[in-house]
Amino acid sequence: MSDLPPQTTVKRWLVTTNHKDIGILYLATALFFLLLGGVLALLFRLHLWVPGGTGLLENNEFNQAVTNHGLLMVFWFLSPFAAGFANYFVPLQIGAKDLAFPRLNALSYWFYLFSGLLLAVAFFQERAFAGGWYMYAPLNVPMYHPALQATTGGNATILGLMLFVMSITLGSVNFLTTIHRSRAEGLGLWNMPLFTWSWLLTIWMMLFAFAALLAALLLLASDRLLLTQYFATDEGSSLLWAHLFWFFGHPEVYIVFFPALGIMFETFQTFTGRRLVGRKWVIIAMVLVAVQSFLVWAHHMFLTTINLEIKTLFMATTIGISLPFDLMIFSLIYTMVKGRVRFTTPFLFSLGALVLFILGGITGVFLGAVVLDYEFRGTYWVVAHFHYVMVSGVTALVGGLYYWWPKITGKMYSETLGKLNFAVYFVGFNLLYFPMFLAWETPRRVFHYGEAIHIYHQAATVGAFVFGASFLITFFTLGKSLLTGPDAPDNPWEYSRTAEWATTSPPPLDNWDGRPSYASGRLEFVDDTAATTDGGVTTAVESQAEHADHASIWPVGIGFGTFVFFLGLTGLT
Repeated sequence: MSDLPPQTTVKRWLVTTNHKDIGILYLATALFFLLLGGVLALLFRLHLWVPGGTGLLENNEFNQAVTNHGLLMVFWFLSPFAAGFANYFVPLQIGAKDLAFPRLNALSYWFYLFSGLLLAVAFFQERAFAGGWYMYAPLNVPMYHPALQATTGGNATILGLMLFVMSITLGSVNFLTTIHRSRAEGLGLWNMPLFTWSWLLTIWMMLFAFAALLAALLLLASDRLLLTQYFATDEGSSLLWAHLFWFFGHPEVYIVFFPALGIMFETFQTFTGRRLVGRKWVIIAMVLVAVQSFLVWAHHMFLTTINLEIKTLFMATTIGISLPFDLMIFSLIYTMVKGRVRFTTPFLFSLGALVLFILGGITGVFLGAVVLDYEFRGTYWVVAHFHYVMVSGVTALVGGLYYWWPKITGKMYSETLGKLNFAVYFVGFNLLYFPMFLAWETPRRVFHYGEAIHIYHQAATVGAFVFGASFLITFFTLGKSLLTGPDAPDNPWEYSRTAEWATTSPPPLDNWDGRPSYASGRLEFVDDTAATTDGGVTTAVESQAEHADHASIWPVGIGFGTFVFFLGLTGLT
C-alpha cells in the first residue's frame, strides 16, 4: 500500500507513515490526554475546597484521581506532546525526507495511543490504580493494601505503562538513527538547530532511563500476574522499587524539559533577531545535564535507610546539576539583552517558561539539601516545586505550538487572542501553585489540612479553573485560525533561521523539491538530475531514487493486536 489517501479521509490517518502526519497525530492525542488529566485535577481540587473534602469524591476515588492525573500528565501528555513537534520538525531541520524507519515511527504512535486507552479502560475495570503515579512498593502489589486489591484495573494501568515504554523505545531508536545518519550534506553535529540538539539528548536519556522503568514494570507485572514476590517482601522491596523507579524518574524530568528548552532557544533567537549567546557552551551544558541526570536519583530517597555519606554525595550532585542550567538561563537572558525583542505570543510563552523554571529551580535547591528535605518531603512544597518545573516545560511547549502553527497548518492565528491566552495562563498558573508554597505544611495526597491554610487551598482551586480556562482559549484561538485564519507565508517570523522555514507552509509530502545541502556553508537546494552536455535533453539513466512509501496498514494492525493481548492479560488476577 503506497498511495496515501487525502488528509480529509479517516483512512489517511490510519495508514500514514509520513513523519508530518505522525507528528500531528501525536500532538492531537497528547492534547486529548491533557484534557483527561486536567478534568481529574479539577475534580480533586474541587474536593479540596474545604478541610476534609467536600464529599465530591470518596477516599479511593480521590486516590484514583490524583494517581491517574499524575500518570496521564507525566507519561501520556508531556513527552508525547514534545514528540509530536520532534516528529514533524526534526527531519525538516536536518534536511531529511522522513525518519529512518517510517513504519516503525507509525508503530510507535499506535503503541502510544493504545497504551493510553489501556489506562483509560482501567477506570471501567472495578477501579483504576490508586497508589500514586510513582507506584511505591509495597502499595503497588495486592498483598499489603485492601484498597489495591488485585483488580484488573490496576493491572491495566501497569500493562499500559509497559506498552508506553515499548512505544518510547521504538521512537528513540528511530530518532537516533535519523539524526546521526540522515542529516543533510555538510550539516555537522555542532551546526544542528538547538531544538534538534535538545531532542537528540532527550532520546539518549530516554534510551537508558526507560530501560530501568521497563525492568521495574516487568518485575511488578510478574508480581501481579504470576504472583512472584519481588515487591511483596519486607526485606528491601520498597528500596528496590524506589531505586529502579527513580533511576528512571529523575532523568524523566529532563526528558520532559529538554524539548521545551530547545523551543525556548529557537523562539528567543527568532524574536530577538540574533544568534543565541554562547551557543557552543549551551550545547556543552545540555550534554553535562544529560549525563549528570543519571547521578542524582537518590535525592528522592533521603528519608530511606541509605547511609548519610551516600545521601551527602547525592546532595552534592543534585546541587551541582543546577550549574549547567544557570549557564543556559544566563545565555537566554543575555540573548534578550543583546537583541531587539518582539513580544509575540510564542516569545511570551517562552519568557513565561523561563520565569517559572527559575522559580521552580530555586525552590528545588531546598529539597536538594538533606536536612531541609527531612522537613519538606511529602508536603505541598514538593507539589508546588514539581509543578513549577514541569509546567514551565508545558508553557514553552504551548509557545512552540503557536510558533510552528503557521508551518503545520498554513494559517495565521490572532495575535490578540494569543496574548490574552498567555495572560490568563500565567495568572491562572501562579494563582494555582504559588499558594501551595504558603500552605506547604499540608501533607501530599490527603484532603485533610488545618483551618489556618484554608484560604490558600481555596485560592489554588480558583487558580486551577482559571488555568483550565486558558487551555479553552488556546483551543478557541487555534480552531478559529484553522477555520477562518489568513494564509501563512512560508516564513511568517522575520528572523527565523532553521531549515523548516525554507519550505512551503505546510510542507509538501517529501518536504523539499531539491536535495538540501549545507556543503557551501549555507542552506541550498541541489538538483541531482544529470546535467546535459550537449544543450539537449538528458539521456543519462535516472538516478534510482528510492520511492518513498507513505502508507501501511501494518502499524495500526500490530498496535491493535498488542492492545487486545495486553487487555487479556489484565484479567489474570
